Amino acid sequence: MRLKCPYLWMHQCIGTTSYVHPCCVTYNNDPQWRTITIEQGLNSPVHKKSRQEFIQGKFPLICKICKDHESNNIVSHRQQALKEFRNCDYKQVKIKYLDIKFTNTCNLACRMCIPSSSSQLEKLYSSVETYDMPHHIQRSNPHFKSNSQAEKKVQHTKKLISEGLEILKVTGGEPFACKYFLEVIDWCIDNDYAKNLEIKFTTNATKINKKLLDKIKKFKKTKITVSIDGVGKIYNYIRHQADWKTFDKNIDLLNSYEEFKPLNISFCLQFYNMLDLENYVIWCKSKDIGPYVDVQIRPLDSELDVKFAPKSMKLKLLQDAEKHGLKNVYTYVKKCLEVEDIEKQKSLKRTTDIVDKLHNTDYKTSLCPEQVMFLSGAELSH
Repeated sequence: MRLKCPYLWMHQCIGTTSYVHPCCVTYNNDPQWRTITIEQGLNSPVHKKSRQEFIQGKFPLICKICKDHESNNIVSHRQQALKEFRNCDYKQVKIKYLDIKFTNTCNLACRMCIPSSSSQLEKLYSSVETYDMPHHIQRSNPHFKSNSQAEKKVQHTKKLISEGLEILKVTGGEPFACKYFLEVIDWCIDNDYAKNLEIKFTTNATKINKKLLDKIKKFKKTKITVSIDGVGKIYNYIRHQADWKTFDKNIDLLNSYEEFKPLNISFCLQFYNMLDLENYVIWCKSKDIGPYVDVQIRPLDSELDVKFAPKSMKLKLLQDAEKHGLKNVYTYVKKCLEVEDIEKQKSLKRTTDIVDKLHNTDYKTSLCPEQVMFLSGAELSH
């Protein structure tokens, strides 16, 4: 049986480290993909090998996450792509969709994030020894240094746009804190490319303003995804240096633009927000926004993953997911219900203490009572 994924035929994904991947949801432990240059586009030997594997009915190693999701009846990124790009021409290999991170520049230091995706975390951990870092930071690129290829990425992006690029997706970092993203936006408008280009970007929505949004609406189509990860004090606790009231007002500003509807919201499921799911869904309904939950936190063995939480909390999450029709959450949590790992729970406690100290915060004043009781438990102190 032949398998297909449009991303390997039309999509280039370039991260802050300038590594090239098929898409933003990949298995990062495949070293073959770290040798590809931006200029090779979709014609590197690894791209060709991966396309051939799909044609032969095999999942390339880099696509392991989608394979695992599909085997567990969770809708994968590949399946979503097949639906979105159902008219993809598999006889042609050409970049039509560019997904790029110009830099890691960001104004926030979110708890589940990593230095290569946040300049604030890069700065925060620059003087911290690796063994004193949270586990999920150690497993990333803890001593990441802002790469020097941003200008090269800008030129590559402009070249593809001038050659007929159809979709430009920008993440980060925070796109609206990145001068290179803003430069590309102005360049597209000034050179009359905006009217033929669809743009997508993921933002924390803390730096938006009307002047900027009036520029964005000049593009052919705009799809905005806003990261939220919690409501009220949970939001403030997870998304360090953000303010819930400001964020809430900015969502109203985004919602006032018909050009940006429907607005996409992304909630990265993790220990800190797993008992806040109902508040999140209620808030989304109050804004006439469809709630979305990403169950796959990175790295894959992150101590923040809800699968390592106590069973009682997972049962509560399962109940909330069923109540609000969040099938992907229900499927994932049910599969993880019997997972029990005391070492991961100790690692979670250690991570919480480390980040609280660095952020000058206290989980006891921010999290739900059940979580506070669990993290304060004597069994996690040994």
